[in-house]
Amino acid sequence: MELTTIQQTTAFLWAFVLGAVIAAVYFIYAVIREVFMSGKVTVFFADMLFMIFVFVLNFLFAVGTTEGKVRLYVIMSEIIVFILLYLLIGRRIKNTAFRIIRRIKEDIGEKYSKFTKKRHKNHNNNVHLKKNSCKI
Repeated sequence: MELTTIQQTTAFLWAFVLGAVIAAVYFIYAVIREVFMSGKVTVFFADMLFMIFVFVLNFLFAVGTTEGKVRLYVIMSEIIVFILLYLLIGRRIKNTAFRIIRRIKEDIGEKYSKFTKKRHKNHNNNVHLKKNSCKI
């Protein structure tokens, strides 16, 4: 059975929403990948998992809205929304998130270094006291 104009229009508009959802998930994923994943192999497998996630979303969307038929206008509308969101707000979101994470890391690093300096200083004083107390 062929899709009606209303079904096609609905699928087209919902594809915009799906593109925005995929973009939002990608922004979160990009920040997590940048912070926690350092190796090339880890990033490769994480990227593969993201692509599988997007494929499954698109498959379920196609089954639910276009009776399982792949429509070029649906895929193109998803891609257009994703690219627009990435170019318009995605970079700002990622850069802001990276600045916040960098600042948190710097604050934690400063507190950690102060803690280790105090601990090291106290340890040296205790060793010095023990050496002096053992002498007769």
